[in-house]
Amino acid sequence: VESSGLKEKSLCGFCPCSCQTILIPTYATAVERYPNNSGVGATYFMTYHTILKESPDFIDALKMARILAENISQSMDHKVFAYSVFYVFYEQYLTIAYDTALNLCVSLGAIFVVTTVLLGFELWAAVMVSITIAMILVNMFGVMWLWDISLNAVSLVNLVMVFYFRMYLAMVLLGATHGLIFLPVLLSYIG
Repeated sequence: VESSGLKEKSLCGFCPCSCQTILIPTYATAVERYPNNSGVGATYFMTYHTILKESPDFIDALKMARILAENISQSMDHKVFAYSVFYVFYEQYLTIAYDTALNLCVSLGAIFVVTTVLLGFELWAAVMVSITIAMILVNMFGVMWLWDISLNAVSLVNLVMVFYFRMYLAMVLLGATHGLIFLPVLLSYIG
């Protein structure tokens, strides 16, 4: 029960029962003062989001909270941070496309370099192997879409390391198809 900035709190701290209660200010611990009341240190205040149901709702809420915090920071000339429990999880979705492209490009580059060295610096063969691996990755994205696997940190790791079962199964089948059908035909044409 709140009235005039005071909140009723149970002494036991667990229930709103009829045991003895005390009245405390709602935000009594929200302001940290410097020693001798020479200034104000860290403070906080609570705000609420509208009802969030889907991942895009949470991502948009995270973006808008950061915009709001930046606007408050500029208007007050103090740094303001937006924090919520779900921000920690949905943070990954802000950069997942960039992270995926970077990791897969680095992996393809490493495959190209290793293949080039192992094949005696045959650049054309290394390019063909890298193109085949890139085609497998494109097929993997198609399988992810068909099986409704969302692109997140876990599926990114699975794309790079091929650990998750469904993705591993698809990688084996698609890799075998490319390695046994496409690559021999391609290599027979280019000699």
